[in-house]
Amino acid sequence: MKLVNNYYLDKDNNMWNASIFSEQEAQKYSKTMLGCSNCRNCSNCSNCRNCSNCSNCSNCRNCSNCSNCSNCRNCSNCSNCSNCSNCRDCSNCSNCSDCRDCLDCLDCRNCSNCSNCSNCRDCSNCSNCSNCSDCLDCLDCRDCSNCSNCSNCSGFESSPQIYLTKKIGSRNSQTVFYWNDEKELIVCGCFSGDLNEFKNKVKATYEKDNMYYKQYINEIEKFEMLRSKK
Repeated sequence: MKLVNNYYLDKDNNMWNASIFSEQEAQKYSKTMLGCSNCRNCSNCSNCRNCSNCSNCSNCRNCSNCSNCSNCRNCSNCSNCSNCSNCRDCSNCSNCSDCRDCLDCLDCRNCSNCSNCSNCRDCSNCSNCSNCSDCLDCLDCRDCSNCSNCSNCSGFESSPQIYLTKKIGSRNSQTVFYWNDEKELIVCGCFSGDLNEFKNKVKATYEKDNMYYKQYINEIEKFEMLRSKK
């Protein structure tokens, strides 16, 4: 162990800042860097190169401030990730690239602020997505493609059109109508189904002279007119 430019260097050119670590600490951490080289202020890693401030990582390259990662490249502030590249502030991801603030992602690309995603591409601000592509501001999506500003979408292979009502019903909240040439989907509170299912739900919940019944039927008629024009 030698002191060079205020860093303790071991034989593999791993180094520890002498302003932070004592020589004894540097020697202790050096023993935990198995097969690593050119790493800075790291510990308990194996076969890593050119990383800094990482711990318990293996087979990583050019990463910083990561922990419990493996086979990653050019990542920072990540934990429990594997086979990722160019990710930032991610956790429990695998096979991801260029992700930011992701959690529990798998096979994602160019994602940002995603959560519990799987097989996504070019997503942003998504949550609980699966098999998505080119999404933006989505929530609870499944099997989507080229979506934008979606919420609770499911099973659309191409981007659905969206009609969002004003605040109506006993919950005083908006109902969302999704549709394209494949299918239609209505999301209202805990309800999610097609138009006929939604009509039956409204009829089963409210009497015909009820204010909320009239509000929902009015929005259903608006949607039917809108859909017929497309």
